[in-house]
This record gives sequence, C-alpha cells and structure tokens, in this order.
Amino acid sequence: MRKKLSKRLCEGVKPDPEKRIVIKDSLVDGLQLRVSPAGKKTFMLYYRNTSGEQRMPVVGVFPKTTVDAARRKARAWLTAVDAGRDPSIEKQEARKGLTLTEAVERFLGFLEGKRKRNTIRAYGWSLRAHAGPLGSRRVSAITRADMAWLHASVTAKSGPAAANHLILTLSSMFNYCEQVGERPEFSNPCRRISRNRQRGRERFLSAEEFGRLAAALDKAEAEMPMIVAAIRLLVLTGCRKSEILTLRWSYIDAENRRIRLPDAKSGARTVHLPHEALEILKMIEAMREPGDLVFPGKSPGKSLSCLQAPWVKIRAAAKLEDVHIHDLRHSWASVAAALGMSLPIIGKSLGHLQQNTVQRYVHLTLDPVALAVDLVGAEITRAMTGGARIIPVAVSGQAVEEVVLDTAGAE
Repeated sequence: MRKKLSKRLCEGVKPDPEKRIVIKDSLVDGLQLRVSPAGKKTFMLYYRNTSGEQRMPVVGVFPKTTVDAARRKARAWLTAVDAGRDPSIEKQEARKGLTLTEAVERFLGFLEGKRKRNTIRAYGWSLRAHAGPLGSRRVSAITRADMAWLHASVTAKSGPAAANHLILTLSSMFNYCEQVGERPEFSNPCRRISRNRQRGRERFLSAEEFGRLAAALDKAEAEMPMIVAAIRLLVLTGCRKSEILTLRWSYIDAENRRIRLPDAKSGARTVHLPHEALEILKMIEAMREPGDLVFPGKSPGKSLSCLQAPWVKIRAAAKLEDVHIHDLRHSWASVAAALGMSLPIIGKSLGHLQQNTVQRYVHLTLDPVALAVDLVGAEITRAMTGGARIIPVAVSGQAVEEVVLDTAGAE
C-alpha cells in the first residue's frame, strides 16, 4: 500500500491483530510506516547500500517522531547512501560507542599525570555538574547543536563563566575522544560555539584599603595567628593561595630569601621573599609544630585547606566585602606595575609563563601620564622658586628614581 503519509493517516490507521500493516510513503522512496498487531507504529527506511545489500533501519516511532521529521531523516540517510555510506551500519556502530558519562570518566583518568590535581578536580566538577542532561548520549552522536543548547542551558542556570568553562572542558574531552577513535577526526562539536562575554575582575587595593586590611589583620591576629600570617604572605609575595597553604619548610631558603616551589601551577619556580615576608616566616617558625608543613591542617599530614571563612570575617572588618583572596595577587601586580616593573619581571615574579596572562592582573593605580606631568611640573616649580636645580631625566632607571625621590621631598 502506497500513500502520502500524514499525521491524520498515521493516527487513523487501526492495527490488524492477524498481520503487520505496511504503508509506503509516496513522497520519499523507501520510507514506510509499519503498524504491528499490538498497535506500535514505526517509521522505517528500505534501501540498498553500494554493495547491493538490503537495509531497513528504524527511522523513528510515531507519534514521538513526526511524519515531517521522519521524512527529513530518511532523505538525509538516502543522501548518505548516494555518497557511499551505510547509515544502518553507522547507527549500529554508534550504539557500541561510549556514552558521554563514560567518556567523562575515561577522560579524567587519561589526565592523571598529565595535568595538575586541582585542574583535574575542576574539570571533573564542571563535567559532572553540568553535562548530565546529555550523559546517556553516545559521544559519537553529539552534535554542535547539542553543545549550543547545553551552553545556553548552563548559562541560564549557573552563569556565563560556568558555561564557558564547561565548553572549554568538553572541547578537550572531545579531542581525547577523537584520539581514541570514539569520534572522527576534526569533528569536535564544541568548535565555533559562541562563548559568553565575561567581565574580567579589575579589583585591587588602594593605599587606603591596604591600611584598612592591615588594621583588620592586626585585630584578628590574636584569635587566628596562622590564618593572619598566611594572608600577610599572600599580600607580600603575590603567590597563589595554594602555593602558600601547601608551603613546606624544606622549600624555604632563608639565607637567600627564596622559596623553591617544586611543583607550582606552571611548574617548578622560585619565589623571592621581601624582608617583611621572611620575618613572618621566622615568627611562624617560632610556633612551629612537628612536621614539614608551614601551615598544617587539622588532619595529620594535611595542609590548611581553606581560608574562605576567616577571610570573609577579616574583609568585613576591613570594609572590603567585594575583595576576593585572589585579588590580593592582582593588587601585588598592580603595585609592581605602578613602581615601574616591566611585565616580564612581574610575570616571572608571579610564576606566569605568558605575558598576556600577566596583563590581565596588572591595573595601574597611577596614570603614568599624570605622574609624568606632576614630576615635570614639580621640577619646574622648584627651579622657578629658586631652590632646586632641575635634575635631567635620563633613560636610566637611577635618574628617574632620583627625580621621584627629590620630588617626594619637595614642599
């Protein structure tokens, strides 16, 4: 029986308890509706592959699959057949592949030893928290449209940053799937997914805010001396929180005022200590507990794991409620830039490998043009009022330093 399939026809056909009913579509060759004696209505597509073998894969089940959707899928499969492919075999192979949930766990296992532990933990949290809606889908069947939908869904639920991080993490996972043969090469569905615009944080402390923070730390020191010491080290060194909290005495070279971190985020690096930071470490050493950890936690052999709760209390006392712990690192970089340190030197001090990463941290507290105008104006004023000679501003840093010092002392 050949008819033009329609919603009304599919709804109206009654099952025959004695035999299966087959209705062939008059618009798409090979597409047919099969009605079982039990009443199940299934769209199927009959075709021969390039080897002449007969195939009849299921296109969909009515009414979940509409007539229009069945036609679109059938036409796409027939186009694939004309190109020499076999959609039926491809569909069977897709069923054998990993689901997204399975691929996530294999991907995280693959990263062991190749990424930092905290990075793997962050990847795992993002994937497990947000990729669940597609967890049962085979990775070979996931499309760019699926990724666009997931990105939009996570944006609405958890915010633009979480959605962008998820897509970047999934992109790495799909690259891994290509490597192990779960997807064809160059088929990453995360490619060309438009990312959300994010405002970078530009929070850093002014001189007055540094003073308020210092007062709050002084007040909290009696109650939590080790916490206060850790925060002061973060302020003075620009180190990452994890670098300070996991610090060991064996890493510290007090004689040369250095910390040698064997495995920081960007690899092994040396942190040079100002005198004030070294004094803090000497104070901590006077209270030293057994073991190599500078900031031991409650569990034996474990370092202090979190500063968030005490930091919230301290920043509230300093009226700095919008300041995050990582903003102390921003502030260190900002002060360094205001003092004239170059981006490569700041990057080396912070342990960054790429200069463009450093630029995200550096927010000058002083406008260099305004500072230059002030310096020149002060020098001219001193000369015209008869007290001081104008010191030539040479290219050398020493000459610039002399001008700054002389100007600072002028009345």
